[in-house]
Amino acid sequence: MFALWAFLLWKFLDGPGRTPARNNADVILVGVLFSLGIESVQLFLPTRAADINDVFWNVLGTIAEACSPTSTETCASSGSDGQRSPSRTWRLVRIR
Repeated sequence: MFALWAFLLWKFLDGPGRTPARNNADVILVGVLFSLGIESVQLFLPTRAADINDVFWNVLGTIAEACSPTSTETCASSGSDGQRSPSRTWRLVRIR
């Protein structure tokens, strides 16, 4: 579940002037805080149980997916001149 949210957040943050490393750091930070927040709320719910393993796997999924969108940019198909063609590069459209 966290891998999907990490992917969408990474694509939402991606834009001019932002490096992939900055996007990865921001996505991982948000993933850690969100996971800790969920587990903290579960401490106070009588029918739920909080577990550190959930935090670990959520963060691991966030890290795995935060790094994968950068590979789509480097693996984009290129033209005969070696330059990437924007029409052949898949990008998620942001709605503002």
